[in-house]
Amino acid sequence: MRSIVLWALLALGGVPLLMGAANQSHHYGVSFDNGTCTYRNITLKDGHSEPFKFPCEYWSCNATAKTLTIDGCGVPRYGSCLYVHNYNFYWPLCCRMSRLC
Repeated sequence: MRSIVLWALLALGGVPLLMGAANQSHHYGVSFDNGTCTYRNITLKDGHSEPFKFPCEYWSCNATAKTLTIDGCGVPRYGSCLYVHNYNFYWPLCCRMSRLC
């Protein structure tokens, strides 16, 4: 599994001042407001996690640290086949991929 951490604040300290202190947004579209994490129009409360079918991902919100951790599936990179997720299950079972050749 791969883990991607989306950080709300860039290393530059001036970015929050440009966006306003109440609702700080990230260039990936992640926002943290009133103890929640919002990304792709989905909102999670601080400390909560959510498994998804499509996309096949697992999200964990840490609004205090202003991070949204997204775990996804590793995709095999060999051959000319196309790998597709199993959309009948939630993460991590949806990571069992079918091969279309």
